[in-house]
Amino acid sequence: SILCPVRNMTETNEQQQQQQQEHCDPFSNCDFDFCGKGRKDVDDSIAPVDSNSRYGTSADEADLKVQTVVTNEPESTDDLEEATSTVASVSVAGKSYQEDETVESAAKNTDAYSQSQDTYDEQEEPMKEGKSNLRRNRIIIVICLIVFIAIVIVGAALAPRGAKKDTTASLSEISDGKNDASDGPTVPPVEVLSPEGKVDQLIRLEAIFGGEEFNDKDSYQKKALDWVISDSIVQRRSLADTPSNVRWTDEQIVQRYALASFYYSTYSVPHNYTEEFFGGDVKPWVNNSNWMERDSECEWFGIDCDDDGHVTGINMHDNHLSGSLPREITLMKLLELLDVPNNGLYNSGEDGNDWLGDMAEMKYLSFAENYFDYYGIPTTFSKLTNLRELDCSYTLYYGPLKEEVFQGLDELEYVVLSGNQYDGPLPTSLLTLPALENLYASHTSVTGSLDFLTDLKGKIAPLTEFWLDENSIEGSIPVAIGSMEGLLSFSAAYNQLSGPIPTELGQLTDMKQIWLYNNDLTGTVPTELSSLTKLEMFLAMNNTLTGSVPDGMCGIESLEDDWFVVDCGLDVTCDCCRGNCSF
Repeated sequence: SILCPVRNMTETNEQQQQQQQEHCDPFSNCDFDFCGKGRKDVDDSIAPVDSNSRYGTSADEADLKVQTVVTNEPESTDDLEEATSTVASVSVAGKSYQEDETVESAAKNTDAYSQSQDTYDEQEEPMKEGKSNLRRNRIIIVICLIVFIAIVIVGAALAPRGAKKDTTASLSEISDGKNDASDGPTVPPVEVLSPEGKVDQLIRLEAIFGGEEFNDKDSYQKKALDWVISDSIVQRRSLADTPSNVRWTDEQIVQRYALASFYYSTYSVPHNYTEEFFGGDVKPWVNNSNWMERDSECEWFGIDCDDDGHVTGINMHDNHLSGSLPREITLMKLLELLDVPNNGLYNSGEDGNDWLGDMAEMKYLSFAENYFDYYGIPTTFSKLTNLRELDCSYTLYYGPLKEEVFQGLDELEYVVLSGNQYDGPLPTSLLTLPALENLYASHTSVTGSLDFLTDLKGKIAPLTEFWLDENSIEGSIPVAIGSMEGLLSFSAAYNQLSGPIPTELGQLTDMKQIWLYNNDLTGTVPTELSSLTKLEMFLAMNNTLTGSVPDGMCGIESLEDDWFVVDCGLDVTCDCCRGNCSF
């Protein structure tokens, strides 16, 4: 038990301990009513140290300090250290005054204090252990709190990632504030978009001009966006809880916007050439059946789709389209056919034409007989590596025919360049395309000669129809033409060709049509042409031919009367031309 001051110094240690156990709490200070005056009173009774004493403390003073220490409770560790120091100093003083009885008393009191110190240590040990356990428990609790907070922070950090996955996966599949338990813990959404909001956000993400086109409320893009947003079908089918077999995908919403753009961009939209084309005011489409009305755009007039509902073709020839062909067409990624000839469309310059080369899956492209204005042919067409047919005839294309345009178009089979104003010869990259069968470049102001037939012998495209009439081609017809074994139709009328008709033409036994009129050809009609037993047309008037037409040609049954024409008269004789000597 902890030592306490007692009233009677003559009481025995046994009585002292008994009183302590009965009236003192071993884990708190002793009762002052029992234990006597407090420590401060005793401390004040201690005499000051005599600085002249050899050891700093006289025997009487030492005895008084020992009694004070033994009869008072140490209140703190500092008090305990002070008591120990006092006893030690008294021990030193006792060595100098061994005969003094006070020293003996100090020694006895020192022994008593040592016993009390041992008892105090025994009581202090469980207290220290208790404090240590408490400290350890507190540390464990703090660690647990730190771990818990860390888990909460990590969970909060991971939560937005899950939410982001929902918003980026498919805007048309985001539910309206609903969560699927199978997807894991529910994460509060950052924002729940309405069907209209989802469609608006999706289309703005795909917008060709980054959304700036929607700032103009009168633009065809803004009209198309507003229509798609207000379309109840899109709103209903864009919901994630709609059955998957009728739910619109993102691609279908975007292609719906692309077709709406096509409609608002080409339906009764005037431009500089509409009066010329319509002969007056602009007119509506000839046929707009189901457009902007029916559930599926695949049921709209002129639209072809695959089995999955993706638009693959637009057939709008001769339908009074006006305005301009919109660039939003490129948003239909699987579009393979764009057929809009003989309309009143006006697309000008790079902005109106270069984007045509961005339709990666395009196979059949025709915008003939429209008002497409461009210097040359867009070199972006070289990106259309799946292209098989190209018809840009009778537009407003003019200028040079660059080699880059046709490079790499190895699938191209059919090309119509007629009716434009090019300058220079046909590019070699076009003439040597490996799959090219039909090449029509009539009335295009092409210059040069036919010498490429010799220069490219063995490399020339496997042409079956080759039309170059109404150009500025000079020189003779090369004998190399006889090596074009698959040639069925050849036209070089209205040029400046001279010299004889080559006998090698007779080697093309599958030939059906030959137009050579309005040139400066000389000589006779070769007898070798009699072997062209499949010939249906032979027009060679308005030249300076002489001699007689071979009798063998008169026996060709497929050669119709109206299409077998040469110059008759004094210079040319024909016994079987059936009177059709010239027009």
